[in-house]
Amino acid sequence: GAVRAERSLAPEHALAHGALCGVVRRLNALDLGEGPQRGAVLAQILRDLGIRKMRLITNNPAKRVGLEAYGLEVVERIPIEVTPNPHNISYLETKRTRMGHLLDELGSITARDDASRA
Repeated sequence: GAVRAERSLAPEHALAHGALCGVVRRLNALDLGEGPQRGAVLAQILRDLGIRKMRLITNNPAKRVGLEAYGLEVVERIPIEVTPNPHNISYLETKRTRMGHLLDELGSITARDDASRA
């Protein structure tokens, strides 16, 4: 997932938005993995940058919940659209069923496959 600062909320957010690329690099350098520690550090960095509201690019609803738990407001979730194909369908199904990712694109292909088997 990615965080996009809501530029229309305050002029300084445009500067903060540009700083987010550096934030991701710094988080990766800390080698915190993808767990709760990473979310806590990210939330603190965003707060230090003055970001309180954001648009979140993700299919993972847990990321929104995590950010909101640290007092940050997600004003919009922007889905990452992935076109299912024979090479990624199993992976996408796993993301949806085991990790709770919101993947609307899979609904149509799964229904089509079920109909073709009937």
